[in-house]
Order: sequence, then structure tokens, then C-alpha cells
Amino acid sequence: MLRVFGVIGVVVLLLVLVGSWCWEAAVEFYTKPVVFEGVHHPNDQEAPYPGGTMDNLWWFVHISDVHISRFKDPSRTEQFKVFCDEDINAINPPLVIVTGDLTDAKRPDHIGSEQYEIEWQTYWSILKLANIPQRTHWVDIRGNHDTFHVLSKNHENSYFKKYSISGQKGDTDSFLVEKKFPFGTYSFIALDALLDPGPGRPFNFFGVMEEPELKRVEELSQKTLKSNQTIYFGHYPTSIIITDHARLTNVLQNGIAYLCGHLHSLMGNLRQMKALQRTGSLELEVEDWKDNRKYRVVAFDHDMLSFGEKRFEEWPLIVITNPKSARFMAPKHEPVGKMQHSTHIRVLVFSPDAIASVSVFLNDQHIGEAQHVEGPLYVLPWKPNQYANGLHQMKVIAKDAADHISESIQEFSLDGSRPLQWLGGAIVLMTDVPALFLSLYAIEIVLLVVPLVVLRRNSRPIPSYHHDPVSRAFIYLVHHDFFFYSLILIGIFPVFGPWIFGRLVQERIGISLLYGIYVEGKWIPEKFSYAIAFMDMLFIQLPITIFLAACISHHKNKTIQRVRFKSGPIVNFVKSIFKLIGWLICYAILIPAVGWQWYECVCIRRCYGDLGLFLSPVFLWRYFLFFLLIFRAHFFGVKPLVNASNGKS
Repeated sequence: MLRVFGVIGVVVLLLVLVGSWCWEAAVEFYTKPVVFEGVHHPNDQEAPYPGGTMDNLWWFVHISDVHISRFKDPSRTEQFKVFCDEDINAINPPLVIVTGDLTDAKRPDHIGSEQYEIEWQTYWSILKLANIPQRTHWVDIRGNHDTFHVLSKNHENSYFKKYSISGQKGDTDSFLVEKKFPFGTYSFIALDALLDPGPGRPFNFFGVMEEPELKRVEELSQKTLKSNQTIYFGHYPTSIIITDHARLTNVLQNGIAYLCGHLHSLMGNLRQMKALQRTGSLELEVEDWKDNRKYRVVAFDHDMLSFGEKRFEEWPLIVITNPKSARFMAPKHEPVGKMQHSTHIRVLVFSPDAIASVSVFLNDQHIGEAQHVEGPLYVLPWKPNQYANGLHQMKVIAKDAADHISESIQEFSLDGSRPLQWLGGAIVLMTDVPALFLSLYAIEIVLLVVPLVVLRRNSRPIPSYHHDPVSRAFIYLVHHDFFFYSLILIGIFPVFGPWIFGRLVQERIGISLLYGIYVEGKWIPEKFSYAIAFMDMLFIQLPITIFLAACISHHKNKTIQRVRFKSGPIVNFVKSIFKLIGWLICYAILIPAVGWQWYECVCIRRCYGDLGLFLSPVFLWRYFLFFLLIFRAHFFGVKPLVNASNGKS
């Protein structure tokens, strides 16, 4: 027993040491500020500089994941109407960008998916009633929900082309939008990474950009080389787009920022999903409208990008444009050196009501009240040379005539100093997520399947009684043909075999594999299956392997003890208690596996119908095999591998 605990202790210690090293390396890689060593923006030290007038300044709105639904949360739609009317009126943006998931396209069970024309009609009627096309330049693009069960961009149930502003213009692929002002041109390039055709849930989560779309974006990018600034925007974060990442990165580094949505700040658990990529460009995911009712106002002040985010009905909205946030400086793309020569602190304050006061604090000291210039701009004279070194904190408190009070705090620097990046957001946005899930799945196979094969080839069917209990259990397991081959099948079948036969896109029959979906002669390289395979190994393969080893070990030990030992009633009672506890622990291990497989089967049936469920080897068939393994291990045990006459193994 001491030997067993010793081995376990050494393994745990090694895992802790390796895990600690990996964690420290990850923190260092993801949070350490990107050091810019290249050539600064050509206008970095050239006038005009930010001052006390309304010049070289404009702003736009970014909103994402509206999810107009006919079944869920009517307030989502009603408040979106208010946003399109009152909020747009208060902010008065020359441009509004909506990065996808305009509609929800979910059935009442909130699991299955389907395109509902009434949702699209609702979205379009809101824009028309608010007179949006006449009030601002509204640019909307598709999200994955907008393509659930859509056979093609021109199919009759592709309602985007009929009920969206961009769709009516024919902008269903990647496209370019330009905003021209007396002080320059600003370019916006939409990235279309949607699946075509679009499967139903759940295999429609990662984006894909193949050669034609990449080439189109590269061509559009060449047209923006003389623009003051270029911004890319799309539905998916770049980390979950399956593409030639070297080419995509090479394109995106031509712009100051990439704006996206889709992840909903991981259900509100990771609200700061923003990062400066290694290329020197920003990637900014905005929280969703669906549940969090959030949107963002982005401003260009003397070609320096700043932004502020607000929740619906929380006013005033504050955007500090000079000095801009040190966390989001991009010296390769913006003339941050202008801040050193600026004469005024500049703040945009938006509210439906008149602004009563704008108080400015530097390093916790109140330095004065900003004065209104024009529109939403408030300014306050300052001396930047007093803050020339290191990081400093600015706080702005704004109050409107309705007694609403908001506060905005940000760090700034004039010498290039930067705070650490937010770890969670950087990990999500700077990691190739599909490749990560595939790598983790491969590691799980190496750890959970390969050792079973190696142990079977390198051990005798009848272990020595001198083996520790854990070794004996797994030796017994790998030499029981039914259990061994079942575990190997569960582990590696998803790699080579079909997952689902069914109506994967609308009513079209297709086949789902680990590497994508094949429907009516079209190959859809969707890779969300990588994530499902990873979770299946964790929640199914691992628990059933432990359970079977424990069951076999229990049956073997019971046979050996019955032959070797005679015990009294007290000893037998104590043994019974320990056996009961052991069985309870074993079955507790199986609870997540049973629940997870049940949930997967429910999802498959509701997403792809009865045919998809019955013809799903990776889901329903595995579920039956799972229970067969449990039933046989518990009630029938295994054939004795000991000599009952002498009790020797």
C-alpha cells in the first residue's frame, strides 16, 4: 500500500511541477505587453495635435449578437427598438457596425435551430420604423445563427439578403466600406467566415475562410493603403476561424483593429476579451446585446483609436480620447506621439439629457471640470510634460441633467509604458482554438488509449499478486477482450468513423465526420467536432475506464479472498461497508458520463431529428455500448483468472 501511495505521490508532484511551469509560461506569453520596435506612425510627431477644438474627430457604434427571437425574451427586441431610436439619436454616429447574429434562429426548445422569417421581418421593421437608413450608415453582416440550415447565400431561406441593409446591397461576402471626412478617409473591411452551406446546431460554431475569401480580403486590403486608418470586422474572433492563419494575420496587421462578437464574453464570465496581437494590431470582442445589452462607441481622435462600452439605459457614456488608454496603444498604426504635444484632455460624453458636469482626475487628484466645446466633446487644458514617464491613471466622472452618473477609469502613458494584458481575454483571442482542441484530443488518446494497448502487449494475462492493486486492476482490464476492445473502439472510432447520418443542412441528408461535414457533394470544413471529441474523452472515456478497472479488480479480489481467507462476522461487516463505499464512488464517477451522453443524444435528436439520432454511432450507439459495459461489469463480472484450488494467481 505504501508503494502505491508513493507512486501516486510522485506522479502528483510531477504533474504539479509541470502544470506550474506551463502556467507561468502561459502568463508570461499572454500578459506581457507587446514591445513595439518598428517604425512609428509617419505622423507621430506632426501637427495638428489634440487641442481644444472639434477637429480631426469622429466616432461610430459597434454592436453584435442581437439575436432577435420569436420565442425568447421579448424585452430583447423591445429594447433594441429603443436603441435604434433613442441611443442612436443621443450618440448620432456617422456609422453603425453590427457584427452578426441578427436573429436567434433557435426553436422553442432552445437547442434545435431553424430560420424563421418573422424574426428577420422584425429586425427589418425595427430599422425602418427608426428610419435608420436615413439617419446613419448602418452596416450589418451575418453571424453563424443567421446561417443555420441555410443551403446557400442565395437560397430562399437566406433571409439576410432580403431583410438586412447590407444584404439588400448585395454585400453578402467580404466587402469594403469607406467613410470620408475633410481630414481623411477611414476604411472598414468586413470578413465573411461563415459556412456555406450552413449546418444546424451544434456543428456551426467555428468560422472558415478558404482561398477565394482570403484572396478577396487581400485584394480589398490593397485598396485601403492610403486610408488614414483601416478597421477589419467580422462575426468570429480570429482564434476560432479555420484558415491559413499566416495569410490572415498578414492581412489584418494592415489595420489598427479587428472588431468581432460571437463569444458573448463567454456568457458574461470574461468581460475583458480584448488584446493587442503580436502583429501590433488590436482585437476587440464586444459583449453581446442578447443577454448583456452591451455595445461600444469607437472614436478616432487625430487618428488615435479609443472606445467606451455601455449597457443599455446606463448613461452617460464616456470615451476618453486624449490621452488614450495605454493598454490599447498601437504605435505601428496610430500617431500616439501626438499626445506628448497635445494641449487639452479630450473626452466624449453622450447622453439623451444635457450634461451637467464632467470632472477629471489625474492620479486621484481632481484637476478641474472639462468644458463643453461642441457636440459630445469636452476638453480641459493640461501639461503633458508633467506625466512624461511611466503609467498614470485618469478618471472622468460625468453627470447629466437627469442625475445619471457614470465613471470611466483608464491608465495612460506618454513614453510607451503599458500595463499587463488581461490574461483571460488574451488566451482566448491569441490562441488557435480549433488546433488547441485537436491537440488536447490527441493528448487524451495518448494518455487514455495508447497505454491500454501497450499494457496488453507487455503484460501477462495473469498478474503476479505482488503487483500493486492499481496495476493488477488495469492488467485484468486490458486482458479482458470485450472490455479492452470496447474501450479502444470508444476512444478511436471518432477519428476514423462517421459521427452522424442525417438531415444536417435543412432537409438535406449528409454525413458528419471529425474533420467536417459532407452534404450533397459539398464539403464543409467545420471543426467544432474537435471540441466535442475532447470533452467526450474527458467525460466518457476516462470515467468508464476507471469504473471498469475498479469493477474487475473488485471481482478478482473477491475471488482471491474467498479462496485464501476466512473471516468472522465483524470483519465481514467492515468489509461490506468498505465495498459499499467503493461501489458508491465508482458509480459517482459515472454520473457525469451518463449525464453528458444523455445531453448529447437529446441535442442530436432536436437538432437533426430522429434519423440523425438513430444513425449516430458516436452518440446513441456509444450510449448503448456504455450501458452494456456497466451492466456486464457489475452483474456478470469476469471469468476467474485464479486457481480456486490453491488460491495462487
